[in-house]
Amino acid sequence: HRFTKDMLSKDPLRAAEAVGRIATGASLVAVAGGLAAGGMITGRGPADHRERAVLMDSGWQPYSFKVGDSYISYLRMDPLATFFGLMADFNDSARESYEDDEMDHTAIIKAIAIATAKNFTQKSFLTGVSKTLDAFTTPDVSMGAIAEQFAGAIVPSNLAQAVGLFGDDHMKEAHGMLEKVISRSPVFSQDIAPRRNLLGEPIDRTKALGESTLGGVWGLFVPIAHREVSSDPIKRELAALKYGFSPPRPRVDGVDLREYKVGNQTAHDRWAQLHGEVTIRGASLTKSLSKLMRSRKYQALTADSSSEEESPRVREVQRILSKYRAAAFSQMVSEYPELGDELQLRSASRDARRRGLNSLL
Repeated sequence: HRFTKDMLSKDPLRAAEAVGRIATGASLVAVAGGLAAGGMITGRGPADHRERAVLMDSGWQPYSFKVGDSYISYLRMDPLATFFGLMADFNDSARESYEDDEMDHTAIIKAIAIATAKNFTQKSFLTGVSKTLDAFTTPDVSMGAIAEQFAGAIVPSNLAQAVGLFGDDHMKEAHGMLEKVISRSPVFSQDIAPRRNLLGEPIDRTKALGESTLGGVWGLFVPIAHREVSSDPIKRELAALKYGFSPPRPRVDGVDLREYKVGNQTAHDRWAQLHGEVTIRGASLTKSLSKLMRSRKYQALTADSSSEEESPRVREVQRILSKYRAAAFSQMVSEYPELGDELQLRSASRDARRRGLNSLL
């Protein structure tokens, strides 16, 4: 109403200013929409955190410009970042609706609502509010996460960004509030287990633009997140499958694998690491996956998944991952005898209960 009134104003300057504002806003939306449609900017990405993790392992980065084989974050470019983020998230939501044959006016309204929610809850000043609301609505699921977030906030962001200065280039799999604090602390962060991908490799932390060539100090002054697209054909194929492959579980039969250590390494981290070390008939996981993905049989399979069924390619990858995960688990248990004894005891107790006998625990 105000803009309409200004546009019809008899004051030419007031009318021109109103038209200029509308034209500027429309131009920004048009530019951001074109970049999103062309795949030159990214939004939040998949809702499934496991799928997003696989995608990021291939070099992808949320809320970023795609420049050649690099992703450069635009989150610190507000207010322009809001236009880019909204259009990128809207494009992703609209594409999903189109693929599901649901692209009508209702789906468009839904896509706009989803894009707005994703973009604004991504803002640093609303992230804490969003997670706090999640904690109160689903306390059994989210309360631990919000507690860890506030614990991690004890360490200032500038100090946390200095972690890379001390030679620690990996993301951390922090468990509990204390580890969350330590993982953001220079020097001490190296005592926390690294976050690993499906191949058992430590995941590199996201570096600042120019940090690789100018050193870690540069990232303290130019904190713009930057990632390079991976050249690994296995990682690229896993990302292209758009499937959330599950990492090794931290608990097995009610036993927390993170509570068992040999030296400073937890059983859970060792299990994840062994995915890339164990061999089956002389072949490693990467070699077996590479052979599968290059085969004519695999190439002839579709990569598309439906809401009811996984794609044939995903099933083939899962089949190989399951074999190596089982082999890695067996090797890990042999290296952690106390864990092996506990798992055997629980297995025996479970068998006894099935037979109607008293529990051995």
